[in-house]
Amino acid sequence: MLAQRIGPDVDGLIDRLEAAVAAYPYADRYRVWPGPNSNTFIAFMARALPELRVDLPANAIGKDYLAPGTWVDRLPSGTGWQWSAGGLLGASLGRVEGLELNLLGLSAGIDFNDLALPARARPGAPCADLGRRAGGICRSLQPHPAGARPWTCPNFVPSHRANGIRT
Repeated sequence: MLAQRIGPDVDGLIDRLEAAVAAYPYADRYRVWPGPNSNTFIAFMARALPELRVDLPANAIGKDYLAPGTWVDRLPSGTGWQWSAGGLLGASLGRVEGLELNLLGLSAGIDFNDLALPARARPGAPCADLGRRAGGICRSLQPHPAGARPWTCPNFVPSHRANGIRT
């Protein structure tokens, strides 16, 4: 789960989310790489609701595919800006995402919040634990304490939940 809000204030968020769904420019198109795809949709929704501070994983191919004719836009978290040439080449800088460069869907950068590289740029990603799980995104890698596996993934997010926004 990338964001969750509960309580009396969600009615306004839901209305704005429904308006963003109606305004999504790629409702009739889907292309796995470089987009538009399901990650493009989630990034578009997150930009419409920046107060959710959605931080999409570095390996969410399609998150950098911007609206038609748009080269520069706010990051999905609303904490910075990104430049993208059709999702093929781009750069972003934000308080939540850190500094990220992408080329042909591959990302490299630094997350200033925990001084970690995005999951795609880290050695061992995807982590060894993914083999015994149903697939997903490893948000951070750490050496396994017992040495049974070379890496462990304490912040594992199952892929069926990694690309959703719940309000």
